[in-house]
Amino acid sequence: MEIIVITRPDFFENESYLVKSLFEAGLHCLHLRKKGVSLKSVCRFIESIPDKYHNRIVIHDFPELVNQYRLKGIHFNSETADRVREFSNTNITKSYSAHSFGEIEKYSNMFDYFFISPVANSISKTGYSAGWTTDELIENVDRCSVPEKLVALGGINSEITDRLTGIGFNRFALLGTIWDINNPVEAYREIKERNRPFVLSVAGYDPSAGAGVMADVKTCEQIGAYGLAVNSATTIQNESSFEDVDWCSRSVIERQIICLAKTTDINIVKIGLIQDIDTLISVLKTIKDQSVNSYIIWDPIIKASAGFTFHSDINRDKLYEALKYIDLITPNRPEAEQLFGGCDVEDIRNNICIDSNISVLLKGGHGVGDTSVDILIKPDGVKEFTGVRHKGFDKHGTGCVLSAAIASYLSLGLDINNAILRAKQYVSKLIISNSSLLGYHNIL
Repeated sequence: MEIIVITRPDFFENESYLVKSLFEAGLHCLHLRKKGVSLKSVCRFIESIPDKYHNRIVIHDFPELVNQYRLKGIHFNSETADRVREFSNTNITKSYSAHSFGEIEKYSNMFDYFFISPVANSISKTGYSAGWTTDELIENVDRCSVPEKLVALGGINSEITDRLTGIGFNRFALLGTIWDINNPVEAYREIKERNRPFVLSVAGYDPSAGAGVMADVKTCEQIGAYGLAVNSATTIQNESSFEDVDWCSRSVIERQIICLAKTTDINIVKIGLIQDIDTLISVLKTIKDQSVNSYIIWDPIIKASAGFTFHSDINRDKLYEALKYIDLITPNRPEAEQLFGGCDVEDIRNNICIDSNISVLLKGGHGVGDTSVDILIKPDGVKEFTGVRHKGFDKHGTGCVLSAAIASYLSLGLDINNAILRAKQYVSKLIISNSSLLGYHNIL
């Protein structure tokens, strides 16, 4: 689930402090909407927020500020919708306020997400009643061509988010629920924690907690998901050396998954260390048996960072069978060489992504130079993600953390591009969190 907070239309005492506290509490997107105020006053407010949070702010009414302060994006309405074309060649987020599902269909390809309101009786506006009954919302969401772009607005509280999640909403905008009480930060945390999504990690146990299920769960918790852990192996290792591995049987792995599925919705799954391709296929089938629509990420750990090799030969036919069940695979370049026979982007797109309807995130951490470029290869195109290479700050388990972070951000409702971008930022902060090989996760 993704939560967006909209500011009050007026400025008030301690507002910048509260906004900063919301960001510190994990808020990923704030819509800065002020009515009848000057450009100068909006600038002063943005400048009162630490620069590191500017890329989480979406501006209303003053689009010229998006580049000046490197903001996350611009919000449009029916009066300004045509101006979106001025920003068509930029990477900023573009959103729109809709009061009918017809508007959303009209602009479905022009905006990244849509506020649809009011979905319930407004908290901040007296007499502003819900625009649809529950049955009407269900019908409209089912017919919507871009349901993943819907953001429910109007009367949102914990009970409403529970109900709307069941209808198909996964993104919510808060206004009155946050600002009409004495403690906005606690109100945000209550909704965020009440609706924390589950992420399942199927991976090995690392006693150093730098990699495997323990690192995955720590990552999930920091980002805002609830991490579930199924043990696939017990490793004998520390952060700098790997001695041995004791594999869990296929039966034990699958029984853990089935047991968890009895009480939790397994919608996002990350798979790491696994004994062999036959075990992987069996585990994938078990996951799909429990949750047919689950999104599955496979981080193909072939060799430990300490040098231990897990798999020297992978049957190509069985690999293609496994890929049928997977949505995203995250190999580094040596792993891609072994899995696909090379790292050529177009070859991977044509022979892997299109044939298996899968996305591949080709990680660039094993390269050289001042930057690290990860390449997302999808059936319909390619996107590069460039980050700083932190020389002298090696960390154990960064591949595990990256895939777990992607899974966590996807569970919060972010699309794949933004999930990867945020995950890379998370790993970057982990890498520089200290000078040892074990990263600290209290970094958001």
